Amino acid sequence: MTCSAGVQRACPADLPGGGAAPAQLGGPGPARPADDLYAPGEEYVFGLARPGRGAAVVSTARLHNHFYGRIPCEDDLVDRIAKEGAHELGHLLGLDHCDETSAVMYAPRSLDELDRKRKMLCTACAARLVAG
Repeated sequence: MTCSAGVQRACPADLPGGGAAPAQLGGPGPARPADDLYAPGEEYVFGLARPGRGAAVVSTARLHNHFYGRIPCEDDLVDRIAKEGAHELGHLLGLDHCDETSAVMYAPRSLDELDRKRKMLCTACAARLVAG
């Protein structure tokens, strides 16, 4: 069960606020944080950033424990939103994905991988950000 009543929306080339038409989103209206999102070539995404548009979205659909049949926990949800939000903000600031699995810019393929991440940049990503 997803938080959006089973709706999964494609992430458009232009995120909400960037002029995306409802048809591009796979349903009526712009994508909402509770929508279960996917991108081309991906079964799902936790979030997506469009640095050129200055826009990002974090989907909470797969960040809830209940999505996986786990016991609900608001602390887990808040921690995951913080990590994914920091990740997408990193993209808006020009950072790419990182190979260090504990770094916030690592691209997790599962909730467990997301949970293992820290909420901060690794040394290499921080240096790239400072260098511009």
